[in-house]
Amino acid sequence: MKKSDLRARWSNNEYLAAVQPTLVALFDEKVLRSEADLRGMTVGLDGAIKPLEFASFDQATVEFVNLSLSRLSCSFGKCDFRQVVLDDSVFDTCNFSGSRFSDCSFRSTRLTAPTMDDALFLSSDFSEARFIGRRSREYGGRRTVFDGCSFRGTQLKALELRACRFINCRFDGALFERCDLRGVNFENCGTHEDQFVECNLSGAAIA
Repeated sequence: MKKSDLRARWSNNEYLAAVQPTLVALFDEKVLRSEADLRGMTVGLDGAIKPLEFASFDQATVEFVNLSLSRLSCSFGKCDFRQVVLDDSVFDTCNFSGSRFSDCSFRSTRLTAPTMDDALFLSSDFSEARFIGRRSREYGGRRTVFDGCSFRGTQLKALELRACRFINCRFDGALFERCDLRGVNFENCGTHEDQFVECNLSGAAIA
């Protein structure tokens, strides 16, 4: 199905009626464990259907769902996502504080000014993703942990990522630009100095 068709179906009454029980489980009951196809969803941005204008994933437990090609401006605070596909999605000023993502895919996503304090990302794929601060070093996260994640070809620009940990991650072709990385630890990641352009690396450990 084309990208335009995936997004257009959210304006189709028959589709909305069919997907309503899934939306109730996700946003009201806060538990969704199924191979639900929710591609092309918009939450908190222009084009969102009325029930999703102010929806959030706060404290939701989500497994196996396909949310790729979504447009999201909302909170994921203290959520637990497992094996969720979020490829080619747009995250606009989303809050991921205290969240946990395991075996999730964020390939080719764009994350603008995310807040990721105390979040945990395990074995997740950020290949070709773009983490971008809107202004000088806005925002990123503190004490965020990425363990076993892929950042192949990923761009991280104008973010504050202080006291974060990257453990056993892959950074082939990745680039950090104008980021505040004070106190960040790269443990067994194979990063090298030319991947950091105009970054503050005071107290950082690159390995």
